[in-house]
Amino acid sequence: MEKPTAAAEPTGCDWRDVPNAELNGDRRSDAYAEKRRQSHVCSNVANRRMELVLSCRSLS
Repeated sequence: MEKPTAAAEPTGCDWRDVPNAELNGDRRSDAYAEKRRQSHVCSNVANRRMELVLSCRSLS
């Protein structure tokens, strides 16, 4: 039976406090959930900004 590698073991780190630039360079498996969360937040912000721009254009 294979022993899990150190990279596969949870680190116990609170990834929400890690800046995006540092997080993107991290390959530990428990960082992936936070990478997805931050990506989702950024996409939502970009979509809301685009909706605001388009709604302002339609008013003028």
